[in-house]
Amino acid sequence: MTPLVVTHGGAGAASKHSDGCVAAGRAALDALHAGADALNAAVAAVRVLEDDVRFNAGVGAAVRLDGKTIQLDAGVADAGGFGSVAGLERVRHPVEVALAVRHSPHVMLCGAGAQALAEKLGLVTDIPLHTPARVDVVVDVWRRLREDPRWKHADVHALWNFDGPLPADVPPRTGDTVGAVVRDAHGRFAAAGSTGGTSWALRGRVGDTPIFGAGLYVGSHGAVVATGIGEEIWRRMSAHAVHGLVAAGSHPKDAVTTHVDTFPQVWDVGLLCVGHHGWGAGSNRDMAWAALEVGVVVGTGDA
Repeated sequence: MTPLVVTHGGAGAASKHSDGCVAAGRAALDALHAGADALNAAVAAVRVLEDDVRFNAGVGAAVRLDGKTIQLDAGVADAGGFGSVAGLERVRHPVEVALAVRHSPHVMLCGAGAQALAEKLGLVTDIPLHTPARVDVVVDVWRRLREDPRWKHADVHALWNFDGPLPADVPPRTGDTVGAVVRDAHGRFAAAGSTGGTSWALRGRVGDTPIFGAGLYVGSHGAVVATGIGEEIWRRMSAHAVHGLVAAGSHPKDAVTTHVDTFPQVWDVGLLCVGHHGWGAGSNRDMAWAALEVGVVVGTGDA
């Protein structure tokens, strides 16, 4: 089969930034050409996206509800297994920590244990992840919270679990998660994803990205990654659901469209899928993405 890579910068990430996804796809194809397997090619793609401040991962990660802290999650999968991390801080490339977990006896590490592994691997950085380049506008936190369906009926004061008080305002963040799916020349599949979560996150919140079957899935019929409102993607086990449609005979494009259409418009969602017979990409929001086959760009979000 011809090598195929599809990458995304997140549901809500401007499609005009699809050039970053093209660069990530080329990194994955270069890795395949150099002899890497599908899994390491997917990781190579996500590394590029984590280094792109325009996307919500790595150096571009969203600041949480306290207006000053960041937590990072990531996951990787291939036919041989799955690995993920949750609750990392000061890590430029969480996807590399997830890859280390994939090669361990475990499937997930979180919090202090994940952080300790990142330190052991030399992946903790002193480079501040919260940079002015990521903060375009400062908005009133109460107004934004009440506009978000997840917080409409929540008692913020009762749930507040940060050390400091609720701030007067927090930086907004659009776009959620980055990801890549890969098919190599042998027809083997892999997926990887990384995220800074959401600005409207309590301390310790984990979304769909590090959850196998929700944020990403790899099976005998293909690989899938998801982006959007993590809680809703998790409830629907979106990545597994799309793979199931492909397994039942749907083309990846149709499988993606069918599942995106199950989401009410109020919830952001985007999906990528590669299978034996093609690829699919879709979102109910503007989304940066790119598909590359044998080094040729065959589709982008800004086309």
